[in-house]
Amino acid sequence: MRARIILWSAERLAVAEVARRAGVGRPAVWRWQRRFAEAGVDGLLRVATRKPGKAPLSDATVRHVVALTCAEPPGEATHWTGRAMARTAAISLRSVQRIWAAHQLQPHRIRSFKRSRDPDFAAKLEAIVGLYVDPPRHAVASRSTRSHHLSRYADRLERGVRVRQGEVIGYVGSSGRSTGPHLHYEILVDGAQVDPFEVGPSLAQSIKAAPSAACAQSARRCETPARRS
Repeated sequence: MRARIILWSAERLAVAEVARRAGVGRPAVWRWQRRFAEAGVDGLLRVATRKPGKAPLSDATVRHVVALTCAEPPGEATHWTGRAMARTAAISLRSVQRIWAAHQLQPHRIRSFKRSRDPDFAAKLEAIVGLYVDPPRHAVASRSTRSHHLSRYADRLERGVRVRQGEVIGYVGSSGRSTGPHLHYEILVDGAQVDPFEVGPSLAQSIKAAPSAACAQSARRCETPARRS
């Protein structure tokens, strides 16, 4: 192929035509033309050597990183971080990440119990556990809400972001056998679905501003029982 590129080039064919006949790109045609001009036929017989890259990590280094990851981190740290491991093992952060990925290690997800040094830890623990074992009569249970059939969420909304009353968090959509855009809203208490009208008021303050005419009309329409035609 290299010789054909030079022969076609000697026929004063266009670079694009030479590349098409050889089945390569134009940079390859230019490369072999340059090598033939610089070294003649000898330049076509060998591939130019490349600069050697970094040597791969030794097995001993890999085993050392794995052993350190499974051991206790230094100081008061709760787990190994990539940068801390890179400093300790004298390798790059990317090398640490590749070793962890190859061995399926995730130090930040290791679950362990560390005893608190708080002198009042026992009393606080008893008080917190007591709320779960024997909650007050009117205690607020674990509540969560779900909104289904949305077309999309708000752009800034993501897990852990704090939202306020009245803030747009999503946009209605349509799915399944629905006849139009709508919102499916659920309230769960301790993981079980409940009737929203039977759930007591939450700790959040009610919205003081009067709803717009469109919102009020939509609310009245939702409260009106649907009739079959």
